[in-house]
Amino acid sequence: MLVVDDEVAIADSLAGILRNHGFDAQSEYSARAAALAAERFSPDVLITDIVMPGISGIDLAEWFTKAHPACRIILTSANLHHLDSSDLGFEHSLEIDFVPKPVHIPELLELLGRRRSAA
Repeated sequence: MLVVDDEVAIADSLAGILRNHGFDAQSEYSARAAALAAERFSPDVLITDIVMPGISGIDLAEWFTKAHPACRIILTSANLHHLDSSDLGFEHSLEIDFVPKPVHIPELLELLGRRRSAA
């Protein structure tokens, strides 16, 4: 699992919490660093902030769907309210979950648990 946020404290905290709940989670602080990390290992889940300097989380999600098609994607933002992939301008339909910030850990764990049992 790869957690990406340009706010280091958020990325590290979320990855640490997920590790404490039995997930193999690594944090990165930019889309570019996440893409490089994904070349070293193939994450099964990408959790990424949408708004980041340089390459956005949306662009990162698009790249992941092509480079790692089995990877599940969860987008986070302080400004998420009832969005779907068509609202974000994705070229094709993607199975993406949206989690508003601040992330409520029990809800995220439930979402990840559903994904684990569906796999």
